[in-house]
Amino acid sequence: MNEQVSLSTLKMTLNLFVLLYQSGQVRHENDLA
Repeated sequence: MNEQVSLSTLKMTLNLFVLLYQSGQVRHENDLA
């Protein structure tokens, strides 16, 4: 049970980091343009 909860938390955290990273990439591209 605990392992499943940890896995979903890990996935949610990973998705959050990906969103933040993508947002940063877009911002950098806009600065370069």
